[in-house]
This record gives sequence, structure tokens and C-alpha cells, in this order.
Amino acid sequence: MFAKIVNVEASEKIVITDSGNVTGDMSAPKVILKDGSYFKKHCFNDRHQSKHHANQH
Repeated sequence: MFAKIVNVEASEKIVITDSGNVTGDMSAPKVILKDGSYFKKHCFNDRHQSKHHANQH
């Protein structure tokens, strides 16, 4: 799968597969980049983000 995503936010995790191509900012407590994936821009890791989102719902 080929994907180009700009500014992604997740409450638990973001996984970029081996054929993934991401250009943009990512924000999640866990960000997983598989071997062969491409990522360019910024990655923000907020370990408290998932608890914050859970309290909002």
C-alpha cells in the first residue's frame, strides 16, 4: 500500500508499513516505522495523549 498523508494524529498509535510513504507531521503515543517505509517532517510523541483522549469521551 502506498500512502501520502499530511498531519496525522492518533490516540494510540500510528503504523507506517514497509511500502508506506508519509510526508507530514505525526502525533501519537506510539509511532512505528517498518523497514522500508519513508517518513519526512516531524514526529511528536505524547505519552499522555491517549489518557487525555480517553477522558474526553
